[in-house]
Amino acid sequence: QAAEFVARSGCDSLAVAVGTSHGAYKFAGEEGLRLDRLGEIQRRLPDRFPLVLHGASSVNSDDVRRINAAGGRLNPQAKGVAESELPDAIRLGVCKVNMATDARLLWARVHREFFRDHPEAFDPIEPGRIYVQELAELVAHKCRVLGSADRLNEVRTYLSL
Repeated sequence: QAAEFVARSGCDSLAVAVGTSHGAYKFAGEEGLRLDRLGEIQRRLPDRFPLVLHGASSVNSDDVRRINAAGGRLNPQAKGVAESELPDAIRLGVCKVNMATDARLLWARVHREFFRDHPEAFDPIEPGRIYVQELAELVAHKCRVLGSADRLNEVRTYLSL
């Protein structure tokens, strides 16, 4: 169906269903990305067709634990996509990876911990600063996981900047 959709729609990328879902509760057991399905889809598409992975957050268990310790009520079994699977997905043609839940969990953790530790506080500026710093660290980490870190010169060359 993917090949037919690409041919008929003329789309320039395709979000595929390979075991991911949005939110913090993706997997119940040991299941993960269906890399076999991803490879099969890619084999049926035009050469190295750009694929998109929605719902690919890793759902950091430490963030979940810390959110709950600061008053949250997330399911401690919340589980996301294993970061170790993402490089294989990239090799199979995934060029865009959506992982907003990780950023949302980080936001919840930073703000819950800040206001728990500073009950007199009400201004969101300071936890916002902490969040921005930790978000920058998270993005840098994800860039390393996805193989896109330290590639700015390649991008500049590609774009003729």
